[in-house]
Amino acid sequence: MTTQTAQAAARVFHRDQLDAWGVPFDLADADNAAEFPEAAVELHREQVGSRRWVSVHELVFRAPDDGKAYRVTYQQGLTEHQDGTDEWDDRDHVVGEEVEQRPATVMEWQRVGDHPADDEQPRPHPAPRILDDDEYEAAYAAARGTLGRHAARVGSVVLAEALTVALAAVGILAPAPEPDPDTCPEMFADREGDWHQCAEDPGHDPADGHNDGEWSWPHGDTYARPEPDEDDQAQPTDAEIVEHARTIGLAEPEKAPAFVKAVRDHLAAEEQQRAADDHARHLAEQITTLGKARGWSTWAADYIHPDREFVDTGAPEPDEAQQQ
Repeated sequence: MTTQTAQAAARVFHRDQLDAWGVPFDLADADNAAEFPEAAVELHREQVGSRRWVSVHELVFRAPDDGKAYRVTYQQGLTEHQDGTDEWDDRDHVVGEEVEQRPATVMEWQRVGDHPADDEQPRPHPAPRILDDDEYEAAYAAARGTLGRHAARVGSVVLAEALTVALAAVGILAPAPEPDPDTCPEMFADREGDWHQCAEDPGHDPADGHNDGEWSWPHGDTYARPEPDEDDQAQPTDAEIVEHARTIGLAEPEKAPAFVKAVRDHLAAEEQQRAADDHARHLAEQITTLGKARGWSTWAADYIHPDREFVDTGAPEPDEAQQQ
């Protein structure tokens, strides 16, 4: 018996055509569709994601020319500063996937203590895919190329960290580093995609699990997600802060403005810190270059550089400083 799989039907719309139909913001609905025969009819709309400055939405509409239902994705700015955000991300053509309504099983929130039957237990989270070196280098090169002239200001370290976190968010891990031969070689990646190596002796009993002094995980688990320590719990990530603010805004609208302000202040403070670090790096490089050219001490460069370890060897003697 031959099994045939139908390919998903799609249609390419020009943005002017969608605008003429009122897509995505001025559609007709089931009640007034007869009054506006040239408008698309809204069938379903929901927010499906968000990025730093925009929210991502999915819209299903019925086209007035062929009567078929299509699904498209558009974006909206999250604050008044993004009012000029283009809903189609500056694309002239938008791909609409032809869809139809069918019954489906969905996940729902239930009271703690209400457990499903054994045969209804959710499946374990799939193991992430680990990139090989060539794949990671290609992803890094693509990310750096996208930044263009801004890549130098961001720096290779920050770019690599951002890429690692972004990949981990969708279940993809950067290649693990070469293990230190002096300790147990077992490693695992945390939820941000950073790899940790067991700090126990190489010959320790793996049945006891693995530990690097901060994290612990069972043997054979390369993607453990242990609870962070108390210090980490006290420092939520930007994504956690934004999600918490969004949740509060939905449940308690009167508290939303205060949370939005807190998120903005937090992000602004981090941006200021990044700018200060960039300035310190630039100043340190200038001090190092000038010091080497004139034979001066460059300890001040190490002191102000945010990425260098500073070892205090003592300030120069007054006579030495005067000679310099």
